[in-house]
Amino acid sequence: MKVHNGVFKQDYSTLTSDSAYFYPDLNLVDAFSHVVINQGDTVHIYSDLLHYDGNTKLATLTNHVIMVDKDATLTTDNFTYNTATRIGTYIEGGKLVNKGNTLVSKNGYYFSFTRDAYFRYDVVCTTPDAVIKTDTMRYNSGTRITYFYGPTIITGKDKDVLYTENGTYNTVTEQAAFGKRNLYINKTKSLRGDSLFYDRLKGYGRAVKHVTFNDTQDRMTLKGELGVYHKSNEEAWVTDNAYMIFVTEDSSAVKKPTTDSVAKKLRADSLLKNAKAGAIDSLTKKLPLPMPYRQIKNLP
Repeated sequence: MKVHNGVFKQDYSTLTSDSAYFYPDLNLVDAFSHVVINQGDTVHIYSDLLHYDGNTKLATLTNHVIMVDKDATLTTDNFTYNTATRIGTYIEGGKLVNKGNTLVSKNGYYFSFTRDAYFRYDVVCTTPDAVIKTDTMRYNSGTRITYFYGPTIITGKDKDVLYTENGTYNTVTEQAAFGKRNLYINKTKSLRGDSLFYDRLKGYGRAVKHVTFNDTQDRMTLKGELGVYHKSNEEAWVTDNAYMIFVTEDSSAVKKPTTDSVAKKLRADSLLKNAKAGAIDSLTKKLPLPMPYRQIKNLP
């Protein structure tokens, strides 16, 4: 059955399009041009083409797909959406924009009920203050908190870097909590520990267990079980079995004497020797001791 400007309804979902083919016996719909799926006042999905299976309640949308869920907008070219579970999936690249945060990835899974989005492969999250690159991430468009499940690099606008393989980052408060292979780097300084917390707005970092604070410029390392770092005054302190390591210059770093430097030293020694002799000559005239002049001349 060919339908123009038709409206299809099933449960809490409404489907409209410029034209469509409806297969009543199979409970299928193929829709074309200005396709729209509405689910209440929250979820709205737009595309150019759609194939909908009323039995499985699975919609396959292609070409310029846009899904809007409150203040989150997802765009892709190939999107599968289950109107019952309200779970959407893309596997050929997509982008989610939510209140200034932009997330792109190769694969994505969106859960409308919880507003959670899972991203896989080549994930990049861009916020007003940082760029996050990882391989696996969960993002909640309600709380705007990101969760990491693999190697992750967060680069701030001041070029400071946070690395972890498991943790969370709140894009609103800019607070990060990491729990696996954690590292914070700010220019020549770095802070690492088994557990790492960092507040980017306050410039405050705290590390717990196996803490190492390193400063390559001052060639100094602090180690202990609890460390704190303040970015404003670049101050760090470590407690609990704390100790410090200084790197000093070794003999290989000492400059070898050149021919000119040796000649200068010989001339200086000669001048010093003559000066001593002259001083001794003048001293012999004042010595009251009956010491022969030749003995005085040979004094060291």
